[in-house]
Amino acid sequence: MIAAWVGSELSRRQTETELLQAKEMLQRQSHEDPLTRLYNRRGFQEKLVSLAGRCANSQTSLAGIVIDIDDFKMINDTFGYSVGDNVLVAIASAVSRVVRPQDICGRVGGDEFMVLLPNCSSSEATSIAERIRATANNLHIETGSTLVSPSVSLGVFKLPPDVKDVTEALAASFAPLKQAKKAGKNRVRFQ
Repeated sequence: MIAAWVGSELSRRQTETELLQAKEMLQRQSHEDPLTRLYNRRGFQEKLVSLAGRCANSQTSLAGIVIDIDDFKMINDTFGYSVGDNVLVAIASAVSRVVRPQDICGRVGGDEFMVLLPNCSSSEATSIAERIRATANNLHIETGSTLVSPSVSLGVFKLPPDVKDVTEALAASFAPLKQAKKAGKNRVRFQ
């Protein structure tokens, strides 16, 4: 009788553990871009709200960098979507290598990424953006017959302390990103 109860209890605990692991996996999958392994828009949204609140409470700055892959549609049209996916993964990896440990990275659109930089001056944020640009500029993705060397345009901006969503953050990034694109792409601009 005791052996049956112990067996039943072990089975119940194993089931609880498996359910907890499945729940954690689903939570991660709902917040992670499956291609780049960065936060997806939903996960980035949650991090943005949380981080903005902490920065507002501690009266520290919150800077942002928006990253747009130059001529990404042409890459997809010329080399195919698998090469485009490889470019996205390479850019995401480059961004992750360059940012500080406390920074938050996410894929917020098709070929757009954003980085949140807590407690970061404008000059430091611009310097990080320039390192991202240079790192991306040195990438060479094999297509089989040729190499694709993508470039990125970056907009650096300060986020208002009451920012509430990714759409608002993207709006704040519009002007500097547009300036980078108009200046010839493969540029960093701050506003």
